Amino acid sequence: MLLRDEGSHFSVPLALVWRYLDLPQEHSRAHGHTSVYRERTGAYSGRYSWRQPWGRSRVRFTMEWTSFPPLGVAYDVTEGPFKGSTFFLYYAPRGRRTEVSVVGDFVSPSLPPRVLRRKVLSFFAREFRQDDRAMRERFSTPSVRSPPATAASRRTPRTPLGPRRPRGRRSSEVPSARAV
Repeated sequence: MLLRDEGSHFSVPLALVWRYLDLPQEHSRAHGHTSVYRERTGAYSGRYSWRQPWGRSRVRFTMEWTSFPPLGVAYDVTEGPFKGSTFFLYYAPRGRRTEVSVVGDFVSPSLPPRVLRRKVLSFFAREFRQDDRAMRERFSTPSVRSPPATAASRRTPRTPLGPRRPRGRRSSEVPSARAV
């Protein structure tokens, strides 16, 4: 099943997303992973295996990953409910936030096709919420939070229909265009 899920957001800038990804213990803790095994297979690749709740039991997930900073991370699922799936998480900077999207080909040895889409979407929704909460807690600094309102930002415009007009020119005046 091909899936593209776009438009989720992390509440931190892209640079902090990559810093968080370099903190494997915090990432595991955010998701409640147990029996964790990590192995670096290259400068930008590795294998990550863990157990986490799945339905009424704990299930082992294993994924091989390759990161492509700052674009995203590619995954091959080698064990777990999505075994045989491949997907890519990609990140897009959006000012003080980061848009996160997933695109992939998902299969399952244990889930019927009619259930697979719902399970994949709920899995990523939960993972993104947990990551976002962990990043907000880890990086709760003034540079990440919205700036406080200032007196200038609270002023109302002088005209009821929009922003102030520039001084020195009336609204009926139009600058002349010169032929080039």
